[in-house]
Amino acid sequence: MTNELARIRRWLVARPVTIAIAALITVLFIVTLIVERTTHAHPAPTLTWLATGHDAVITNGRWWTVFSYVFMSWGWLQFLASLALIFGAIGFFEGRMPRRMLLAAIPLSALAGAAIGIGFQMIGVATGLPLLGGTSKGFVADPITLVIGICAIGSAWLGPIGRRRTRVLLFVGVLVLLVYVGNVSVLYKVGAAIVGLIVGELAHPTERRRGWRPSTVVETRALLAWSIAALGIGPMLALLVPHSHSLAAPLTSILPISQFEGTDCDIWRVTAECVSQRASLIHLNPFELVISSLPWVALIVIAWGLARGQRFAAEIGVLLNLLVVALLIWFWGIAPLQFRGMFGANPIAARADAVETVLQLVVIVLIHLAAAIALFTARHSFPVRPTPRAVKRFSSVVIGAAIALVIAFAIFASSDMEPFEPHPTFWEALLAGPERLLPPLALAVNPSAMWPTSATAEVVATLFSPVFNVICIVAMWRTLQSGNPQLASKPQPEVLAALKRGGTSMSYLGIWDGNEYWVDESGVCVAFRNVQGVAITVGGPFGGAADPVDVLQRFARAAERAGLEPCAYSVPGEWRERLESIGWSTLEVAEESVVDLASWSTTGKKWQDIRTAINRSDRAGIEVEWSSWDDLTVRRAREIRELNDRWVGDKPLPEMGFTLGGVAELAQPETLLGIATSPDGTIEGVTSWLPTWRDGQLVGRTLDFMRRNPDGGNGVMEMLIARAAERFRDEGLEWLSLSGAPLASTTKAEDAANVATIDRLLDQVGRLLEPVYGFRSLLGFKRKFQPQMRPLIMAYPDAAQLPNIGLAISAAYLPGIGVGEAVQALRSQRVGAGGDSSARS
Repeated sequence: MTNELARIRRWLVARPVTIAIAALITVLFIVTLIVERTTHAHPAPTLTWLATGHDAVITNGRWWTVFSYVFMSWGWLQFLASLALIFGAIGFFEGRMPRRMLLAAIPLSALAGAAIGIGFQMIGVATGLPLLGGTSKGFVADPITLVIGICAIGSAWLGPIGRRRTRVLLFVGVLVLLVYVGNVSVLYKVGAAIVGLIVGELAHPTERRRGWRPSTVVETRALLAWSIAALGIGPMLALLVPHSHSLAAPLTSILPISQFEGTDCDIWRVTAECVSQRASLIHLNPFELVISSLPWVALIVIAWGLARGQRFAAEIGVLLNLLVVALLIWFWGIAPLQFRGMFGANPIAARADAVETVLQLVVIVLIHLAAAIALFTARHSFPVRPTPRAVKRFSSVVIGAAIALVIAFAIFASSDMEPFEPHPTFWEALLAGPERLLPPLALAVNPSAMWPTSATAEVVATLFSPVFNVICIVAMWRTLQSGNPQLASKPQPEVLAALKRGGTSMSYLGIWDGNEYWVDESGVCVAFRNVQGVAITVGGPFGGAADPVDVLQRFARAAERAGLEPCAYSVPGEWRERLESIGWSTLEVAEESVVDLASWSTTGKKWQDIRTAINRSDRAGIEVEWSSWDDLTVRRAREIRELNDRWVGDKPLPEMGFTLGGVAELAQPETLLGIATSPDGTIEGVTSWLPTWRDGQLVGRTLDFMRRNPDGGNGVMEMLIARAAERFRDEGLEWLSLSGAPLASTTKAEDAANVATIDRLLDQVGRLLEPVYGFRSLLGFKRKFQPQMRPLIMAYPDAAQLPNIGLAISAAYLPGIGVGEAVQALRSQRVGAGGDSSARS
C-alpha cells in the first residue's frame, strides 16, 4: 500500500498542469452550486457569464467566454466525467508532450472549439436548419471539449501505434456524438478535434506515408471492434438523450405515428418538422427503452466477438449492417411508392423537401454500409471460427424461433378476441407475421393493414420483435463463446510426434498457424502453405530416416495430383546437388547462421563487441528471465505485445509472416522465451527459441522472435543471445541457430555478369526491402557470433512456374498486400531511410 501511495504521489507531482485544470474546474463548479442555491436562479449567473455560445459572444459581446467555457460544468454527471477524463487523458499526455505545448494547447483547444461551434450556430441562425445547432439561445459549458483538443494535439507525440489508435478512438467518439446525440456542444468538440489534429501535426510533424493500413492483425481487430461498438452505443445514447438536432432521429422513432397530429406527420410525409416533433416527444419508459435498444445490443456483442478474433462475429456484423441499410432504404425510400394513393400523389416529393431528413438517412446508410464493407474486407483478420455444431445450433435456434413466433402471432391475431382491426384470417396473419420480427424502426414507419384494437393487443403485438431479438442475441453470444481464441492453433498429434523423431532447424516452424500437413507413407511429414495454387514447404521433411529428396519427390507428385505447383522452400543447401540431379531448379534464398555450442567462447579479439554488451548489461542490472508463453503473467504478456506493436508501427508494411514468427507464434508448445528486464521490471528485449529434436532428444534451438525496447540501451540483443548460448551449452545441446536472413547472402558471385537473372532480381528485392526490414543488416549482426554460414535454398520441379512461385511466396510473407501498395510504401520508406542493425529487434 505504501508503494502504491508513493507511486500515485510521484505521478501527481509530475503533472502540475493536470492538477491545476482539475482544481479550477472543481472550484468553479462549487461556486456555481453555491450561487445557484443562493440566488435560486437556474442557470446560475456564473454559468451565464462564463459559458459561451452565439448569444453570449455575438449578441452580448462576452468574448472571454470562448476561453472560460471549458472550465464550467452544467451538473454533477458532466463534472465527474470531466474530472475522470482530465486525470486519465490530460494526465497521460502531460507525461509525453512538452509542457510548453500543453499550456499552449489549453487556450487553442478552447478557442478552436468555440470558433467552429459558434460558426455553425451562426449558420443555423441564418438558415434555420436545426441540424446546425439551431437555436442561438443555448449556452455551452463543456470541459470535455478541452480534453478532446489536448488529446488531438498530444497524439502527435505518440508512437505510430498509439497515435493511430488515439486518433481513431477520438474521432469515432466525436462522430458518434455528432450523429447520435447532436446537441450544440458536440459541434464544439468537432472543432477542437479537427483543429487540434492540425496544430499537433504542425508542431510535431509525423512521418507522411502514402495510404494507411493497420500494422498488425491485433490492431485491425481492435479498431474494428471499437467502431462496431460505437455503432451500437450511439443509437442507445440517442434514445437516452433524444434531441431534435440528432442525425440519428429516424433510428429513435419507435412511437406510433398516430400520436402525431397534422399532415406533416403522416406516415409517408416525413418532413423536418415531423422529425423534430417526434424527437421532442420521445421520453421512453424503461420498457420502450429496452425494446429499442435490443437491435443495437447485438452490435455490441458482435464487437466483443471481433475483439476476440471471431470470424463468425465479422460475418454476422456484415449481415446485420447490411440489414440496417436495406431496412432504411426500403421503409424510407422505396416502399412509399406503393402508398401514393393512400397518402397523397407524391409522398416522396413531400419528404424530399426536408433537406435535413434526407441528410439524416444518407449519413446513417453510409455509416452502416462502410461498416459492412470494412468487416468484409478485413474478415481474414478474424481466424477464430466456432465449431460446426455451434453454427448449426445457432441457425436452428434462429430459424426455429422465427417460425414459432410467426405462427404464434398468426394464432393470436386470428383468435376470437379480435385483437386487430380488420380481423385477419390465420393465413393473412401468417403472411403479416414476419413483419413483427423486424426492428422497432421498421415497425414504427411501416403502414400496416392491421391495427391493434386495445392497449393489451398493442403490447402483445409489440413483444414479438424484442423476444426474437433476445433469442438471436443469446444464440449469437453462445456461438461466439464456442470458438476459443488462441494465439496459435494446436498442431496435430502425429505432427508433434514426427518433430520429436527428428528434423532440421526449420522444422518447428511447420506447426505454426496457417500451415497444412502432408504425411508420407513412411510417417515423414511435410508442412506447407497453400498460397495462390502453390504448395510452399516450410523447410524440409521431418520425422523419419527416409531420404528427404525422395520424400520431396513424392510430395511434389501428390501436390500436382491435387492441382498445386510444388515448391520446397528454405531447405538445406547440401540437398542442392541431389535435387538438381533429378531435374529440379534451385535458388539460394537465405543464409543460416549456426553456432557450434561445443566450442562456444567469448574470448579473443573477435568477441570484443559481445563481451562489451554483456558487461554493459551487467552494470545496468539487466537480468534474463526464461519462460514459456503460458507461464508468463498477464502483465508480461501485455508488455511483449506492446513492444511488438511499437516495432511494427514504425514500418510502412505490416509484420511479415510465413517463416518469420510474431507474437502469435510465441504460444506454441516447447517455445522458450528469453526476456531481458531492467531493475525496475521494464522489458528491454525479447527473444524466442524454437526446439529441434533427434530421436526424442533436444539437440538444438533456433532463434526466431527478436524485439528490443527502442528506448533502452544498446547491446541488449547481443547479451540475450550470448546468455542463451551459455544456457543451451550447459544443457548439453549441440548447436544454436540464429536462423536465416531472407534475401541476404554473403556468397555472391564475383562476376555480376555471370549471376542469373533471377538472382539479380532477388538481389534488387533485398535492397528494396532493406530500409524496411533490414535483412542484410541483420545478417551482419549475426556474424558477430562467429557462426558457420549455411545456405538455404528454394527448389522447384518446373522452372516455368517461377513467376507464380515468386508471387505466392510474396503473398505468404505479406498476405493481403497488393504489389502496387507494397511498391508505394517501399518507395516512401527509402527516402531518407537506413537499415536497422537489429532489424528483428
